[in-house]
Amino acid sequence: MNNNFTTTKIDFLYTIDKSFSIDQSEKYHYLKLYTWEISHIITFLKHIKDNEVYTVFPFITPTGLQKDPYLRLSDHFLVTNKSNPELINKFLNEQWINTDFNIDENKDIYLYFKIKKVIVSYNSF
Repeated sequence: MNNNFTTTKIDFLYTIDKSFSIDQSEKYHYLKLYTWEISHIITFLKHIKDNEVYTVFPFITPTGLQKDPYLRLSDHFLVTNKSNPELINKFLNEQWINTDFNIDENKDIYLYFKIKKVIVSYNSF
């Protein structure tokens, strides 16, 4: 099965064709990217093994603590090691720019990915 998600567009979890089932029983983990540099996204994607798929829930926080209030940047989307880091970076930047969330310019903003490995399989009816 071809698991090339988020290569030409952001593949949101809710838009995946219903002929596929997605097992989300794995536990979530938090990945603190610290800054908006694309190199952090590239490193994350490189650590994904072939044929693995992850769901990503991106959010930002001004405190750097995942338990504190945060701003959700988008719905969950799917990635693999073949996903396009430039597409993801551009999408997240656009999401941030289009928010009305006001943070003091002198304050750091921390980007987090709440990630979970998922199993995608084809439903044969």
